[in-house]
Amino acid sequence: MENTNSVIVKVPLPKVQKHKVSGLVKKAVTIVGKYDPAALHIENTYNLVVENLPLLDKLEVVYRKHPKTEVLDEIRIRRNNLIKAILKHTKALQDAKIPAQVEQLKLIVALKNHFLRDILKKDMKSKSDYLSQFFITIDTDATLNAALTALGYSVFLTELRGFETNFDITFDIRNLGQSKIPKMETKQVKKSTSFYLRNLVKVIEAASIEHSELDYKPLMNELNTLFVSYNTEIKVAATIKKTRLLISKTKTATATTLTSDTVAV
Repeated sequence: MENTNSVIVKVPLPKVQKHKVSGLVKKAVTIVGKYDPAALHIENTYNLVVENLPLLDKLEVVYRKHPKTEVLDEIRIRRNNLIKAILKHTKALQDAKIPAQVEQLKLIVALKNHFLRDILKKDMKSKSDYLSQFFITIDTDATLNAALTALGYSVFLTELRGFETNFDITFDIRNLGQSKIPKMETKQVKKSTSFYLRNLVKVIEAASIEHSELDYKPLMNELNTLFVSYNTEIKVAATIKKTRLLISKTKTATATTLTSDTVAV
């Protein structure tokens, strides 16, 4: 029988943020468990991953116990409410269909669709990454900025920006507490669990070739959907990091120029 099974998408696990590794591995294990690992001849490797799941608690426990977690939860709730308010405001403007607002609203809807449409489904840190890029886009586009002001978004955006700043500061403080945990221990946990997950993927691919009479495609497709979502987050995080670095360099260069001009005068 011809092998029609697909290839599993690779995730660069070292680039997955430490606090997200746990979710990735557990979701993958849940997916594989639905497809009867024994029947697919991957049971032994699957069981090894399951046996090592308790290790992942070491990547999570600090975030649950740290006192700043409660503060972050409060910020998350209020931030989500503001995002919902922005989405409702946009929907109200779309329903109103005021001719004079059409062109400005097009810009805002495009912004909303790119950054806010699915943001509520993402975890706290991913929301922060998307919102950082959201504000960078607004701050570097005068026409868009003017449209948001004209159509009554200023109060929402001012509040949201404030919560975003508080989130970043609080998140950094919590991470500082995390740094007191032995780094070698958490690094080893991530390395070990990543190894077992990669091995499971390799075994699934090998089994799909060896047992071509069995249909591995539904399992592999579901894993691909999961892994593609993580790859997308990695790319977004990389883009945001690059943009922030560029803005930081630009600000530094501008400050240096202004200082030089002042001295020259």
